[in-house]
Amino acid sequence: MKDFAARREVVLDVETTKTIQGGFISASISDEETLATVRSVYEAEGHYLIDPHTAVAVAAVEAVRDSLPAAAAIVCFATAHPAKFPDVIKRALDVEELPAAGHHPVIDEARDACEHLRICQLENLRSNLIGEMTRQVARRRG
Repeated sequence: MKDFAARREVVLDVETTKTIQGGFISASISDEETLATVRSVYEAEGHYLIDPHTAVAVAAVEAVRDSLPAAAAIVCFATAHPAKFPDVIKRALDVEELPAAGHHPVIDEARDACEHLRICQLENLRSNLIGEMTRQVARRRG
């Protein structure tokens, strides 16, 4: 740990490196493969929508499947909600509007509240931020 703190790197001996590498299989997944995986899972699983990170994991498993033991159990955990990635989901499904599974009420509300472009001079930033925050609070209160 002292070496790591001083050098900011870990250097392992050859045998330890081989042992560690023997326990891992990896794959590189392109953006196109990610989009195709989102689309194929959505179509094959009754419109179950996965996020792009999960799509990378699913595609990687498919890529290395032949390297795995035949009886290997494979589990991919969804790591995010697809609503966090509306542009990617629309692109993957080739749609203009997100399907219902691509929405989450909290994310949609946050997006509606925050998706406003404001351009101002630096000297006006404080007053513009306070003004916009005041308008948003008033809008929410009705």
